[in-house]
Amino acid sequence: MKPSFCSRLMGFGFLCFSGFALAFTSSIAVGAGPEIGDQAPEIELEGLAQAPAGSVATMEALRGKVVVIEFWATWCVPCIAAFPHLNELVEHYEDSNDIVFIAITNESQETAAKVLDKNPLQTWHGFDTDGSIWKSYGVNAIPRTIIIGKDGRVAADTYPTRVSVEVLDQIRDGKEADLPSMGEMMGEDEDGGERDGGGSFGMPGSIAEMNQMQMQGTAPGADHKRLDALAGSWTVTESASPAGPMGPKLESESPVTREWIQGGRVLLETRRLAGADGVIQHTYIGFNAEEDAYYMCEISALEVAPVIWDGQWDEEKSTLEFTRSMEVQMMGMPGDDGGTSQEIELYLAFDLSEKDSYRTSMSIDFGSMGMGMPGGRQVMSESTAVRSGD
Repeated sequence: MKPSFCSRLMGFGFLCFSGFALAFTSSIAVGAGPEIGDQAPEIELEGLAQAPAGSVATMEALRGKVVVIEFWATWCVPCIAAFPHLNELVEHYEDSNDIVFIAITNESQETAAKVLDKNPLQTWHGFDTDGSIWKSYGVNAIPRTIIIGKDGRVAADTYPTRVSVEVLDQIRDGKEADLPSMGEMMGEDEDGGERDGGGSFGMPGSIAEMNQMQMQGTAPGADHKRLDALAGSWTVTESASPAGPMGPKLESESPVTREWIQGGRVLLETRRLAGADGVIQHTYIGFNAEEDAYYMCEISALEVAPVIWDGQWDEEKSTLEFTRSMEVQMMGMPGDDGGTSQEIELYLAFDLSEKDSYRTSMSIDFGSMGMGMPGGRQVMSESTAVRSGD
């Protein structure tokens, strides 16, 4: 069911008007790590927490057990969204001594604790800050779950919410897991080519698309100097009209921090949305070198799927402008059968002409909306940001 026009605009008040108001990760290269049936690479953790006293997380020590390895990071919203599902699995097998769950991050224990304190995960916690385990397992997309059978061989390579009690029981009994591969879920065929229905098997196509955008076609370089202007810590003062261009202006001030991730290829913003019950939203921006274009991806609990924007640099105005289309449902007149839908265009522009400050404007092209709504492109919010220190 499509939301009404007003409800969608109210959503923009939270999602877009904050100047940038999102997380997932990279694309997966199928075959980069061990394949199903291969001997699992060794695990050499730099730290292990929340495990029983005397526990050792090595392939030799864990042989004879089913090992569920969850690769995750603190900035990955879908990773954290999968925690409750993983906790249910851990609780189901809490009296079993032949299944072990290990969540491995490439961040430090101190960094992970900031998220885990608020979002408990009942697995063992492993720390791989040099990324050696991620590399040996071919992990370039998270969340990612790799299950190792009792014989020490890879039994499954999948997405965490695809793992079930039935699947784990199959693997524990030495049977083949009834699971699609990550490549299948990412919309690739057996040869790595694109397959119709990409994103099926429970992984939304938009997430698969965002994964592809975040790693493939991105590269650090001179063009990222433009994005460097947005990196760091800022104090953002904003004036927005979430109820529409004719509505009242709402004033707010919020801290914004952006940092480079994925080897300096993707700029990540993490923001707590004011007025949205503490919802965390992350935004990624990167540069597609092949297409000479920028992109921006947003995720939050207020959206049912990632939001992807296309961006271009205007050299003359020193402005980075992102655009996306959106379909809204118009409220019908009494007696109508639900009204009509219309596509509108959204624009988010960053004026980077100044060194230690920037301006943002959010506008919507309503086209010929009718129903008393103004047509054409209308400014919905404007903000100024001042660097507050890194």
